[in-house]
Amino acid sequence: RLNVESTCVGAVVDTQIDLRNGSIAGSVPKFASALSKYEVKVPSGVVSIDARDQASSFFITAPEDINVVQGSSVFVYNRDGVVRSVRIAGGNQFSAASNTAVPIPPTVQIPTPPEASTAVSIVQVTAQNAPLTFFTNPETPKSVVDAATKTIEKTEKDIADGKVPTKKEAEALVKTLERAEELIPNAPDSDSKNEFAEQVRETKSVLERFVSPVTGQ
Repeated sequence: RLNVESTCVGAVVDTQIDLRNGSIAGSVPKFASALSKYEVKVPSGVVSIDARDQASSFFITAPEDINVVQGSSVFVYNRDGVVRSVRIAGGNQFSAASNTAVPIPPTVQIPTPPEASTAVSIVQVTAQNAPLTFFTNPETPKSVVDAATKTIEKTEKDIADGKVPTKKEAEALVKTLERAEELIPNAPDSDSKNEFAEQVRETKSVLERFVSPVTGQ
């Protein structure tokens, strides 16, 4: 399942992959919004790829051979009728023997999927008796720019109305603008590009005051 929604806090991407057998090697760019989700369902549970703070990459083989190369993930699984969870940091894998995360052994051969840009995550799937398949998780430049534009408009309106965002709200909005900043250098030079870049910088500066307010003044 793949849903993409452009909101005032960024492009919210909800991805769910059902891996009943075979393997997945994936690379997921940093989320534009902390509300985004990237989940891989395996026979014994669900692996949530955490790309809120940085890009993540992984290699998973059903039923529960889970390797996190970069970033982190949370594996929620059922063991003898008891629901458990474990966080797996980059460079670690899930150990079914101890139900914990342990370092990935050097003998494990992990395929390298194509690098995911800020606009797309790439997943390579190899299923039993099935051809190679590629899934793309789009977070198009347009959706990022649209989300940034809505953020700018919302911030201007809220400030004009005297509304103050919470620290959490401001952090989410700043992340949306940071994703737009990553795309700006790749756009052709134009007056509209320069104007948009200036709007992003100014709005980001305003929001950062609510993230780290200055005290004692």
